[in-house]
Amino acid sequence: HSGEVVVGKIGDDLRMDYTAQGATVGLAARMERLASPDTIYLSDPTARLVEGYFALEDLGEFPVKGLDAPARVHQLTGVGALRTRFDVSRARGLTRFVGRDADLATIEAAFVQGSAGKGQVVGVVAPAGTGKSRLCFEFLERCRARGVPVIEGHALSHGKNIPFLPMLEVFRAYYGITPQDDPRTVREKIAGRLLLLDENFREALPLVFETFGAADPSRPPPPMDADTRQRQLFGVLRRVVRGEDEPLVAFLDDLHWLDPTSELFLSQWVDAVQGGRTLLLVNFRPEFHADWMQRSWYRQIALAPLGPEAIQELLDDLLGRDPSVAGLAARIHQRTGGNPFFTEEVVQGLIESGKLEGERGAYRLIESVERLEIPASVTSLLASRIDRLAEREKHVLQAAAVLGKTFEEPLLEAIADLPQADLRAALDALKRGEFLYEQSLYPVAEYAFKHPLTQEVALGSQLGERRKTLHAAAAQALEESLAARLDESAALLAHHWEEAGRAREAARWQRRAAQWVRGRDSLQSIRHWQRARALATGLGEDEEAQRLALEACSAIAMLGGWRLGLSAEEMTEIGAQGRALAERFADRSSLIRILQGEAVRKGVAGDIRSYYDETLEAERLIDDSVGLEDRLNVQLGRAYSSICMGRLREALPEIRKTHALAGEDLRAGFETFGFSASIWAVMCDGWVSAALGRLAEGQERVLAAIRQARAGDFRESLGFALSNVGRFASLDGAAVSGLPDARAAAHEALEIAETLGSSYSRAFAGFSLSFAHMAAGAFQDAARTADETLAFLREHETGREYEVGLLSVRSQAFVALGDAASAIPLAREAMTLALAQPSFELGVGA
Repeated sequence: HSGEVVVGKIGDDLRMDYTAQGATVGLAARMERLASPDTIYLSDPTARLVEGYFALEDLGEFPVKGLDAPARVHQLTGVGALRTRFDVSRARGLTRFVGRDADLATIEAAFVQGSAGKGQVVGVVAPAGTGKSRLCFEFLERCRARGVPVIEGHALSHGKNIPFLPMLEVFRAYYGITPQDDPRTVREKIAGRLLLLDENFREALPLVFETFGAADPSRPPPPMDADTRQRQLFGVLRRVVRGEDEPLVAFLDDLHWLDPTSELFLSQWVDAVQGGRTLLLVNFRPEFHADWMQRSWYRQIALAPLGPEAIQELLDDLLGRDPSVAGLAARIHQRTGGNPFFTEEVVQGLIESGKLEGERGAYRLIESVERLEIPASVTSLLASRIDRLAEREKHVLQAAAVLGKTFEEPLLEAIADLPQADLRAALDALKRGEFLYEQSLYPVAEYAFKHPLTQEVALGSQLGERRKTLHAAAAQALEESLAARLDESAALLAHHWEEAGRAREAARWQRRAAQWVRGRDSLQSIRHWQRARALATGLGEDEEAQRLALEACSAIAMLGGWRLGLSAEEMTEIGAQGRALAERFADRSSLIRILQGEAVRKGVAGDIRSYYDETLEAERLIDDSVGLEDRLNVQLGRAYSSICMGRLREALPEIRKTHALAGEDLRAGFETFGFSASIWAVMCDGWVSAALGRLAEGQERVLAAIRQARAGDFRESLGFALSNVGRFASLDGAAVSGLPDARAAAHEALEIAETLGSSYSRAFAGFSLSFAHMAAGAFQDAARTADETLAFLREHETGREYEVGLLSVRSQAFVALGDAASAIPLAREAMTLALAQPSFELGVGA
């Protein structure tokens, strides 16, 4: 059996034995007892590790003492067809082995092209350990040696939920901002760099200052929604990238850990590069994909494992050519499959175990190659290397692993609990052992793990209680060191407090992270609220925790249910908890938000009648104590549920009441449910007016909504308004000459929805595109789009008020194509569904 164990001196006051303990040891012993003489049995984890190298017979599941469920057992029957890691890789269809000179030449060529004013983007893609980070490092060092400015940012595995983390890092490097800089110094550095480029940046400075946590109290940025803020930052980015007179190299590491907001920012950066003198170098694992990879100024290097000749050259440099090491390169190549990191770590392990003696380029093998035992995976190799460290070095390495792939020495000193001299001695030893390397010295020493897997294994090799203690110390130290930008760092602090087992602190920081990002990224805010709710709920009946859980329930109900397409079960659970807590604390406003959130969720899941009835229930709760945002929320629901019920004459005055409540404030409703209530009301007024026969009036109002959304940069509201253009195609006799092209409008709405990550907006835009295709006579496209959108909204449980209309479009498309056999069942399904649930879309021709 294979797995992790606890190894050490274990016993009591009378006897202490150095031994291994844990479930892995016990299951291995039971595998031995199950096997009859002259046979070998393997557990499923071990079988997976050796699959292909050996022939195995699956014996099925056996009851095993100490396990709740039976364990699958395999018998070893012989030698398998595969001999090396390369054989396994080839069987899985991976790329061939190549060297690195050609890869460096490709990046150099891109740099020359970028330096000439034709900016380039280079992506290095490879599995973990294949050498992508090393390749990028070597190129960056060449650039630095030539005096070329280099800026770097690193995405972190725990940073996928921390908006802008790598982008803030790379642009702090661009502006020369250090952790020691106070807000005034930060502002001076930003202003100095930007105004030197272009005096016109002056008007954008307040927004840039705020983004870097250094807002100027005497000149704050004007109020704006998240999309406007994002668009303005994109504008600054484009002007900065294209305004540089000298060549610049920017490097982003590990894109597979990017947060969604940084992904969007990176997409804009890629587009901006074309017009400047920048080389943007990125690396990522094969699972990362992005639309910008189709750009003509992007080139990709698929980094293959090293071939036998390259491995031999690498080992000649490391080991030398003593006769005792003859054949060792071939054995290592077989076991590592050409992965250069694994190869180097195998050699380091042999050196540290004493099996190799000497110095670099002049080693002797003490034991024969036949007797050499090389760990089967890099994880076990790294674990064994870490275990062989002296206690002080192991302690420091494990403490550093808690901080992440890169870390600053002062923060490590705060959690390692060692005298400074001992800490620095341990760091020097870890550098010599090539566990860590020094990334920078000024303004403070910063270190990085040689490979992410080293950090992951060092983290996992600690007992849970010690990990918790270190995470708590890290959180406390970060709260002190990041006091000037705690909002920006809230998600990171929540991560450390949660890993420390301190749910209360983690929940508080998740709330702060949700509040901070709300105006920038509604969906990310929802995810923080979901985690805050889970943490607060786990704290029991404590009043503070319960109030935090109530706040999270109301935020999720309003921002999340319909947008993300949360499951009915999850929304039912959130609603039940939220209602109980709102009643406990006599919180009428929260109760209204939760009731209305549940009602909307039912509506977008297709239960139109419940949506209408429950909105009326929420409306009855409104009294003088309820604020404008909550009144607006319910009023909007009153209007839209009436539309969904097909009660258009009832809906129109409710829509206009919504507009009257919102007034001239286009941001009204934005903080509560994430889009402009005013623009929504103008849009719906136009659509309903047109449906009631006032086509010219309706078109003008939809056009007005589009103009308002574009002018204010309200992205989701713009998507809604554009989607309504396609709906006009469902109205007999609608004159659409004054509206944008319906298919172009629907495609733009789809792009907006995908950028925002809103499942509901995606469903609405697909619905609109189906009608637009139908009106254009593109019947095949109409049937396909309607089918894809139906599958999407059913999978995501949102936008299902459009289900009848989509079924109808598919049916009509098949009629137009002369396929009555396919059309009739769809029409019947549409009719059945429409009759079961009142739906305005019944009138589209089912």
